[in-house]
Amino acid sequence: DARAEQMAAFEADGQRMLAAKHYASTDIAKALAGWAEGLQQLRSLLSEHESLLRLVGDMQGHVSELNDTSSWLNSLQSDLTQRSVPASVDDIIREREDFDRSFALQQAKLEAVLESARREELQRQQELAAKERLAVQAAEEAARR
Repeated sequence: DARAEQMAAFEADGQRMLAAKHYASTDIAKALAGWAEGLQQLRSLLSEHESLLRLVGDMQGHVSELNDTSSWLNSLQSDLTQRSVPASVDDIIREREDFDRSFALQQAKLEAVLESARREELQRQQELAAKERLAVQAAEEAARR
């Protein structure tokens, strides 16, 4: 935090005033509690925002990979419609081998994108579950007070 030092000083000043039994101790305690709660909410929102930014970046990477695959499929379709009959069996075999290599490469890319998307979804679900647990704990703590 760029302002961690200032925030710590603010809290320390408040605690020092409470310890000195300042005449506005009740208001100071309320202000400190509200400030701490607001700071926690801000940090939670920042964490959520960072998580969403990572997700958007990952999705952009997936879209790029899918666009590459789409371009490859379109070029393949164009090649098939404009292709002449190969001159020899060796040419047919060579073309088939080239296609198989190209297809395997595209298949590997798509499988990597799918695996990455699965991992990201699992991570997102785990983060949501952790946030729900924290919310329940916070509610339980608030109920105890």
